[in-house]
Amino acid sequence: MKKTRTPISLLLCTLLAMLMLLILLPLGTVSFAAEDETPEGTVVTVVETGDCGAEGSDVRYTLYSDGTMVIEGEGAIKAHAFEGKAIPRTTDIIIENGITAVGEYAFNDYAWFGSGLSDDCPSVVLADSVKTIGKDAFSGCWFRSFDFGGVERIERNAFYLTTIAEVVLPDTLKYIGMQNFQACMMQNTTVVFGKNLEFIDNFVFQHSTIEKAIFLNGNTELDATSGESFLPHDPSKIPVFYSYAGGSVEAYANQYGHPFVDLATYHEYDDGVVTKEPTYTEDGIKTFTCTLCGDTYTETVPAIGVVKTGQIGPDVYYKLYENGHADIYGTGETYASFYEIHHTTFFGFDLPVEITSLEVQPGVTGLMSEFGFSHLLKLQSVKLPASLTTIKPAMFHFCLSLESIDIDPENPAYTTVDGVLYNKPVTELVHYPLGKKDKTYTIPAGVKRIEERAFEAVRNLEEINFPDSVETIGFGAFMGAPDLNTVHLGNSVETIDDYAFYRVEIPVITIPGSVKQIGDWAFGYRLEFTDVYYPCPKEAWDKIEFGSDNEPLLNATLHFGEHAWDGGEITAPATCGKDGVKTFTCQNCGDTYTETIPATGEHSYTGVVTAKATCEADGVETFTCAVCGDSYTAPVAATGHDWSEWIVTRNPSENREGEAYRYCKNGCNQIETKTIDKLPETHEQSGNPIQRILDWVKSFFDSIGDLFRNLFRF
Repeated sequence: MKKTRTPISLLLCTLLAMLMLLILLPLGTVSFAAEDETPEGTVVTVVETGDCGAEGSDVRYTLYSDGTMVIEGEGAIKAHAFEGKAIPRTTDIIIENGITAVGEYAFNDYAWFGSGLSDDCPSVVLADSVKTIGKDAFSGCWFRSFDFGGVERIERNAFYLTTIAEVVLPDTLKYIGMQNFQACMMQNTTVVFGKNLEFIDNFVFQHSTIEKAIFLNGNTELDATSGESFLPHDPSKIPVFYSYAGGSVEAYANQYGHPFVDLATYHEYDDGVVTKEPTYTEDGIKTFTCTLCGDTYTETVPAIGVVKTGQIGPDVYYKLYENGHADIYGTGETYASFYEIHHTTFFGFDLPVEITSLEVQPGVTGLMSEFGFSHLLKLQSVKLPASLTTIKPAMFHFCLSLESIDIDPENPAYTTVDGVLYNKPVTELVHYPLGKKDKTYTIPAGVKRIEERAFEAVRNLEEINFPDSVETIGFGAFMGAPDLNTVHLGNSVETIDDYAFYRVEIPVITIPGSVKQIGDWAFGYRLEFTDVYYPCPKEAWDKIEFGSDNEPLLNATLHFGEHAWDGGEITAPATCGKDGVKTFTCQNCGDTYTETIPATGEHSYTGVVTAKATCEADGVETFTCAVCGDSYTAPVAATGHDWSEWIVTRNPSENREGEAYRYCKNGCNQIETKTIDKLPETHEQSGNPIQRILDWVKSFFDSIGDLFRNLFRF
């Protein structure tokens, strides 16, 4: 239990009570005050604890300020443990598991007994571990209830002169001692003695209120010394004995004049309970139980019969059962129009029973008829399969008792949230069950559209809250909702379609600035708005496209606000020589205004070589402004040739010049050539013909070599 802070006054009172209890309590009792808090928030104080176990037992009790006494431990409660004890009134005694016996005189004349049975009297609960109630253990007490747990022996006088609202003996009981319930005041007139009861001593129920004594063990032995065990105050009301013929109970009844009824042939059955519900294909079972002996018999509950069948699609059919259930089954889609499952003379199709539940079976893929199941006024539940991927609008129109729609979680197109039908991503609210009990409903965040007729004629709903995600409210979405009087539209609604709130009494409403269109009769027909609030100025209101017959809205007292401008966005940046534009948008209605951003005035150029300079020609460098894109060019000086070393292609001789060339290393393909002077003569001119021939041959081959060198120079 949760610890709580205690006022000083309560602590002082508790200490004073402890002091008094220490004086009054017998030796060995320990008292203290501790505080706990009940789930209801009431502070409960432990006012007394102590040992109450018999010798060799470890048993203790705790008494709380709310009157509850808890006895726990292992073993037996000692004799005279609480006899005549003057402690605060006890409301409940709980003897917990582990306690085996209640000692004699343990609660005899306990101080709570009063002048009459009332709710102030305590209740007693024995754990199943308690097997024996000792002599005079509870004599002279008053109880509003007594749970005997699993007790087996009740010794003599244990409940002598006791008042108990109702005596219900457990099946575990084997022995009841003398004078046990003598003069016991109780409200029940029937007592059942279980199959395990072996012996009842004399005077046990003398002067009690018993009119029927039911013995489930026909051989229970009753003390026959005087025959006064069941003698009533009024001798004319001798209790009737119910048991099985041929046993000791019947012999006792015959000996002392008790009427006897044989349970083997006589039963008093109750009204029966259906222990197996009938289905559409199998019978059910109803079980009847004898209130005297527990004997049972069963009756068949016939399978639920089919009262009407029909076809509502090329391969889609329906069955209507006598209990009001309708099955839609088959494969594929329904017809685009079907009306034979309406239950109202308004459409002229009276059904033999009123439909209360409807299930579309797996295999059906589309409910294609608008208003297909409308006006089923008693329909309470709808179950849809995973196969169903198309549901036309207003399918359950005017089903005023419909409280929930259940759809297979594996359905890829639809889902339900708290019984409300949505598309799978929960962006469209398809249908709100019109009989749903909620007075207030908040549409989940993320929903963008309210489908047409989704809430039409809804009952009970008084207030609807839209998230800012909703953009469209469809045709007739809330039309004719009699209890709806408070509507909080989200800040993203753009379209309120025709008849959306037709015949809905909404005295005060705020139309968000996001609204662009309000359809025909959206707020029409006898509505009386007192005040309509709009967050932006009238010029923004006048931009809304209003359909016809919205006079209740337009003629109300209109309250206009001011634009809520954002921080602005640069929609045209300023350049070096041109002004820019900054646009501000109203966060409510989307209206805009602009401000000029002055031109920057100074260019910021960056140069790029756009034509490379060559050896003999200048290049071009282009400079561009990074802000406005303005540009200009400047020349890049020619680089000039970068000649290689001279390469000799023909060596000079005494008779001929040599040749050489060089090339430009810049890659411009320019080549220069030059001649090399002849070598000086190193011998005399000879007129020797042979020498001249040799000189000619050498010159010839030198010429051939020069030719090849020129051909393959590069």
